[in-house]
Amino acid sequence: MLSKAELHDKFYCKSGTLYWNNPEAHRCNHGDIAGSLDGDGYYVVGLASGKVPAHRIVWAMHNDDMPEIVDHINGDRTDNRIENLRAATRQQNNTNRALRSDNNSGVAGVRWHKQRSKWNARIKVDGKEISLGMYDDFELAKKARMEAEMKYFGKYSRHYAEILRQVEAGTLVIQEAD
Repeated sequence: MLSKAELHDKFYCKSGTLYWNNPEAHRCNHGDIAGSLDGDGYYVVGLASGKVPAHRIVWAMHNDDMPEIVDHINGDRTDNRIENLRAATRQQNNTNRALRSDNNSGVAGVRWHKQRSKWNARIKVDGKEISLGMYDDFELAKKARMEAEMKYFGKYSRHYAEILRQVEAGTLVIQEAD
């Protein structure tokens, strides 16, 4: 990765979009958007050293460190505003993932248990699955999952903003992690 000064020489960032200051390629001009979308939905920028994710460039332009992962807080891979980026470990980043395509309940970690005719809530922490209980009511299973996300994942939970609203409204109580 280029130094902070070199990055500021090559790019400028406005509302999370990178623009060329001094393009490396002849086909780009000053003020052109730097990079393009890759197959995974991230903006990537071609540099002499290879393709670099735009969110890592934005991070490096504003910070002195380069973490293992630069996480998009709101889950939008194209939203590279610095206030939407944060340092994360692989585990923290994985807690901020979109819902799996094979999920039938609409809530991560909540599934219908056919044999018991109940909603089963669960969460995976440090590679271990923790059962959060069986519930007759879907909303209670969802609540158990959200409480567990806040307890174990905190601000890295995909549902952090929703959880905070419920805590402030008094409809959700969070216990400290063990």
